[in-house]
Amino acid sequence: MSNILSRIIRVGVLALVMLAPASPALAGAPHRFVVFGDSLSDPGNALVLLRDVEIPPFDSLIPDAPYARG
Repeated sequence: MSNILSRIIRVGVLALVMLAPASPALAGAPHRFVVFGDSLSDPGNALVLLRDVEIPPFDSLIPDAPYARG
């Protein structure tokens, strides 16, 4: 009896291992994307809390050159 039980458990584990990679494929397309940025380019949740956008002082940080203004 233990030989049959051992065989059933092995087949069950094998089936789970074989079907586990298929579950993300069956999930479908994502509904939204979450993108993480660094603190230099992303103001974080300040826009949500303050309803105001921080405008960095670009005129003083970007050098005056032909390539600087884009």
